[in-house]
Amino acid sequence: MLVYSMYVVPIIFIYGIITSMFAENIGFKVKKYKNTLTFLFHIVFGIGFTLPISVLEPTILNGGFFNFITINGLICSITFFAIDYVFRKKFR
Repeated sequence: MLVYSMYVVPIIFIYGIITSMFAENIGFKVKKYKNTLTFLFHIVFGIGFTLPISVLEPTILNGGFFNFITINGLICSITFFAIDYVFRKKFR
């Protein structure tokens, strides 16, 4: 598990930061629903990151679309959004 985390955590951070910047750029263009739109982008990109893994390994990760890995991707994307939201409010 530790070796797995050494490789996955940096990838998640790099992917999360890039998608957060993309979501923020889209959110700046749409002022009225900025938070909702950036939240949805975080959710879509979080599930989109883990979906190919869950499709390629259906025998290990049973449960269809909502299996262990996609749920973890969803949790990571919500966490990324929450941290991003707090930093935006604090450093505005």
